[in-house]
Amino acid sequence: MAYKFVMHFTLLLTLPALLSHTYTKDMELKLVIAAIFLGAILWTWRVLTWVWLRPKKVENMLREQGLSGNSYRLLYGDTKEIKHMAELANSYPINICDDILPRVLPFHHHIVKTYGKSSFSWIGPVARVNILEPELIKEILMNNTDFKKPTPNPLAKFLVSGLSGYEDEKWSKHRKIINPAFHVDKLEAHGNSSAVCELNVHPYIEALTSDVISRTAFGSSYTEGRRIHQLQKEQAQLTVQVLQSVYIPGWSYLPTRRNRRLKEINSQLKCLFKDITEKREKTMNLGEDDKDGGLLSLLMKTSRKEIQENGDNSNLGMNTSEIIEECKTFYFAGQESTSNLLTWTMILLSIYPNWQVHAREEVFQVFGTRQPDYEGLSRLKIVTMILYEVLRLYPPATIFTRVIYKETKLGQMTLPPGVQFLLPVLLVHHDTEIWGEDAKEFKPDRFSQGISKATNNRISFFPFSWGPRICIGSNFAMLEAKIFIAMESDIISALKMDAKAISLLSSIAISVVILVIVTVTKKVVNKVWLKPKQLEKFLKAQGFKGNPYRILLGDMGDYVRVTKAEQPKEIKLCGDVSQHALPYIHYIVKKYGKANSYMWWGPEPRLNILDPELIKEIMSKSNVFRKPYPNPIGEIITGGLLTAEDEKWTRHRKLISPAFHVDKLKNMLPAMHLSFQEMLKKWEELVSATGSAEVDVWPYLEDMSGDVISRTAFGSNHEEGRKIFLLQKEQAHLAIHLAWVSFIPGWRYIPTKACRRMNEVCTELQVSIKSIIRKRELAKQRGEANNDDDLLGILTESNSKEIEERGIGMSIQEVIDECKLFYFAGSETTSNLLVWTMVLLSAHKEWQTSAREEVLKAFGSKKPDYDGINYLKTVSMILQEVLRLYPPAAMLIRAIPKEAQLGNMNFPGGIGFVLPILLLHYDTDIWGSNAHEFKPERFSQGIFSATKGRFSYMPFGGGPRICIGQNFAMVEAKMALAMILQQFSFELSPSYAHAPFQIITLQPQHGAKIILHKL
Repeated sequence: MAYKFVMHFTLLLTLPALLSHTYTKDMELKLVIAAIFLGAILWTWRVLTWVWLRPKKVENMLREQGLSGNSYRLLYGDTKEIKHMAELANSYPINICDDILPRVLPFHHHIVKTYGKSSFSWIGPVARVNILEPELIKEILMNNTDFKKPTPNPLAKFLVSGLSGYEDEKWSKHRKIINPAFHVDKLEAHGNSSAVCELNVHPYIEALTSDVISRTAFGSSYTEGRRIHQLQKEQAQLTVQVLQSVYIPGWSYLPTRRNRRLKEINSQLKCLFKDITEKREKTMNLGEDDKDGGLLSLLMKTSRKEIQENGDNSNLGMNTSEIIEECKTFYFAGQESTSNLLTWTMILLSIYPNWQVHAREEVFQVFGTRQPDYEGLSRLKIVTMILYEVLRLYPPATIFTRVIYKETKLGQMTLPPGVQFLLPVLLVHHDTEIWGEDAKEFKPDRFSQGISKATNNRISFFPFSWGPRICIGSNFAMLEAKIFIAMESDIISALKMDAKAISLLSSIAISVVILVIVTVTKKVVNKVWLKPKQLEKFLKAQGFKGNPYRILLGDMGDYVRVTKAEQPKEIKLCGDVSQHALPYIHYIVKKYGKANSYMWWGPEPRLNILDPELIKEIMSKSNVFRKPYPNPIGEIITGGLLTAEDEKWTRHRKLISPAFHVDKLKNMLPAMHLSFQEMLKKWEELVSATGSAEVDVWPYLEDMSGDVISRTAFGSNHEEGRKIFLLQKEQAHLAIHLAWVSFIPGWRYIPTKACRRMNEVCTELQVSIKSIIRKRELAKQRGEANNDDDLLGILTESNSKEIEERGIGMSIQEVIDECKLFYFAGSETTSNLLVWTMVLLSAHKEWQTSAREEVLKAFGSKKPDYDGINYLKTVSMILQEVLRLYPPAAMLIRAIPKEAQLGNMNFPGGIGFVLPILLLHYDTDIWGSNAHEFKPERFSQGIFSATKGRFSYMPFGGGPRICIGQNFAMVEAKMALAMILQQFSFELSPSYAHAPFQIITLQPQHGAKIILHKL
């Protein structure tokens, strides 16, 4: 209809011009444009119909017929779910007695289980109806006029075409020509050919069947046949990937790596088959005896005979290209079907030795020591029963598909054209309603009276399909399998286990399982109960106080409850931030005292350490008081230097240190200035109309600090760096969400929504950073301009030098981890410091004025430089006071893996130590009664004077492991604050809500709404 409309509309546009005598080139151009425009409309309409209108119409019709299934999803349908479920099912093995349906056909099993047998699914925009009723299966397979094979993906045709892909007259012609190759007398000859092949078939079943098809299909050319097997095996793997993706017309012509490889394999296969075919044709033309030519010679002779008998009409025979396609089908189908059948037969006979014995006895009764022959093979009743049952449980093809191209009636349903039908062979073969409750068990005796009796004359057993299009090589496959079983009875005997040996092995296995269970149980009980209670007893004996230990969770329930109750609240600007940001630690310290309290992080007791001398001891002995291990949150978000220990930490610190030298920091100032200027320009635009505006500065400061670290860490790749910033921001939120389960071993492998997303983000981060590093390496190899002044360039240069000098450096994964740490720590620390500085200077205008006067005196309206910002004493005092009140990390944690001394007390291994920096910074015993107030003057004589020489100020940690990037953060903060003060004054908005919130670092929970005034 759309096509006719466009044609009529185009005719209406062109008719006046054609009838006019003033037809000009300008009119011609307009007509061309109109035709192109209408063609675009037509194309768009067709695409829309294909991907949406038609699928939705078909979906409505299917539901009206009583069928159920997932709602259609644009273009992809169910393909993503099919691929995901297949990957998940294939990611782990199953037990021999488990149901194979959820593993082999996971999506179809899920759909039938969810919606019933009257169900449908979506392969891209094509609806596919599941057919499991034997009568409907019979109707479809018998009527190959209406129910045709779907047109395959062009790339899938490379694997198997020929007879299996033809329809109508061409199929009939090829079937007629090929049939003689599979007559009884021909199969008998092939049987004798195979019988002389001696192979150790148990480990090489696949190689055996490949050799058999090579000999029987190509006779003396079986050497070339083996190469064909290797190519087709690779081709099959690539074709499976193609079939799991949505079919998009024209996609096969794109030069993707997979498409190119499939076409290369197809070309190689055609050349191999062409060479074999030409040699055989030459032999036939010379009149030489070609009795060993195999199926290929028979096929060529039959085709030539058909042409001659019909007056040399070549249309009634097969050309070389068609013969090649049939050879490919011979090879793939013949090799795959039999190798699979034999493999599963050997496995099942190994598990059921009674049937192995019955088969062996029958073979010896029929043949004795004679070589098996065709007549004798046809009398092997038990062997045939076994093979039938194997084909029922493990059919070569697990599904068949058909399609209709016109409205067609099937049973009580009337279905529209374009609908496909899925015949899930495996589901039908395992259907308990058809085969009984023992459908999933290996019971060959169900075929003792033949297939008709076993199926009650229903089409419920069709391993080789059924009807006119039943596999032409099914007898060949059965004959080959019978020969194998008959000839290799000695090998099959080797699979038999002595009953006593089985009993002994079973006893040993049970003993091992019991021992493992006892050992694991003992460790679990010790971990979650015995050791925690032992540590609790020790702590109480030493005068420490805390809640009684509760199995596994410890204080986690209280932790979640107190945190949820406290953090939604707002607090005064001069209030105690520690109570809001670290509510549970504050609660425990208040309840049990700061000198001797502890809490339970799962089964681990953690002492709260607020004594400056003990903190100093812990921070200075990094080899004794270590980062908690394992530390899943730290490893996932950053890793690198933050979580490394011992020699690895020393080596990484040495390699990274050059990036933070003064001269390097100076080189980074232009990149910082550019990022600051971009942010300030956005603020200028916001206030341009009235000279002032309310702005939530927090997201701007976040983006700015992310942009700074993007430029200084990754140089010219800073746009890609911004993506990393967003991913790490999401990762930090997920980490807080998962913090309460982080003490449970293996928590990250539990497939919760948060864990899955965390793993996805981790993968995306790895890929993004690795891509930047790889681009940098390639640019260096090409001799392009490098970026040695950014953090990544300095790190890679330092690492390369270390490898050259000492032969040891950082691996690519370790470089990635350090980049993650650069990014997270670099962006979070500075954005937090600046936002709290702006909040406090908004509330304390006198300090804002003093800082601005200092900045203008030092720089005027000029761009701040490195030497100048080092003399900004007032700005330094302000930033130090902000870091005291709002340190980037509100607490640090250390642990002792073995017994260690702290102060005058020995602690057993397994105890953790919490260093609540926020509580320490707000301690009135240390900082005085005004500890909660913003008083930058306390730092007028420097940090040592402010702390009175005690270890009570540690916004960046302390000791050997003090933050390596603290100078970078302070330089960036000073420069940013100086540029802000040069251009703006600011005050708190009445709508500002003060709620410091810990998301790894201390952030404003409700943003930071500030009124900016342009100076």
